[in-house]
Amino acid sequence: MFAVMSYTDDAPSKYVVRYGNREFEYRLTPLADGKMAAIRVHVHPNGEVEVEAPESAPLSEIKAAVQRRARWVLKHLDDIEERTRYVQP
Repeated sequence: MFAVMSYTDDAPSKYVVRYGNREFEYRLTPLADGKMAAIRVHVHPNGEVEVEAPESAPLSEIKAAVQRRARWVLKHLDDIEERTRYVQP
């Protein structure tokens, strides 16, 4: 049901999460350990998903946090798509 795959091979900053039959890509932004202790997931208005995590956080912990929030992320991506459906470029 869940899968997280890296987008590139060497020290990737982009990952793909599969939730059911849907997937989304996110960008990992490491932050200095003193700046924050929690892993944060942001869905920007342009549909970009960003995950901020302390540099010391293990990748497995980061991926698990994103998986726990996958349904929330997809709901926000659906909302963005609905709002922009009829907007012409």
